Amino acid sequence: MKKLIQSFATALLIIAVVPSQLGAATISEPTSIATRDRVVVMSSEVMMGRLEQIKAMDKSKMSNSEKRELRKEVQKIKKYFSPSGGVYISVGALILILILLIILL
Repeated sequence: MKKLIQSFATALLIIAVVPSQLGAATISEPTSIATRDRVVVMSSEVMMGRLEQIKAMDKSKMSNSEKRELRKEVQKIKKYFSPSGGVYISVGALILILILLIILL
């Protein structure tokens, strides 16, 4: 009987907490195009065309500051195209998953 009461209390707690967690998301204001970085706003075709232009340039006659600006622009474009994110699992979560797999299998 005691386990039934504990299970019932846990279920009520979950039902009470989950809806409040779902409504806790904040709404972010969209940023205007003027505040975004110039590279992010460009379309992918334009970015690829710009990379080809930079590769075709004669950089031997450029000053160091101009070269630095080109490097920064290339890095931003490559960062835009690089796959971002990924799934990271902490050590504790990994151990918990392994224990659950061992118990269930």
